[in-house]
Amino acid sequence: MVNDEGKLRAPGQLAFHLQSPLPFEIDGNTATVRSGTIRLTVEVPWAKTLSSHQEFMDLHGAPVYHLAAVSYDIQDAFSLNTTIRVSHG
Repeated sequence: MVNDEGKLRAPGQLAFHLQSPLPFEIDGNTATVRSGTIRLTVEVPWAKTLSSHQEFMDLHGAPVYHLAAVSYDIQDAFSLNTTIRVSHG
């Protein structure tokens, strides 16, 4: 689990970014990457939006996918928990 805590100097939003050589599947506030029998799941219950797109090609010409989770407006202090799980099977 990744726990981001802090206090903003001015009201705004926070974002969590992750890149992968495989595309993300998005279902609500959960993103999943699958490779064979391995699955990486990212849960962001605090996100207002969760999106993914192919961002660029790496040095070998392979696609790189970008996951972005953006929070609701935050006025002051925050505590955001993001869960990342890897499973087999």
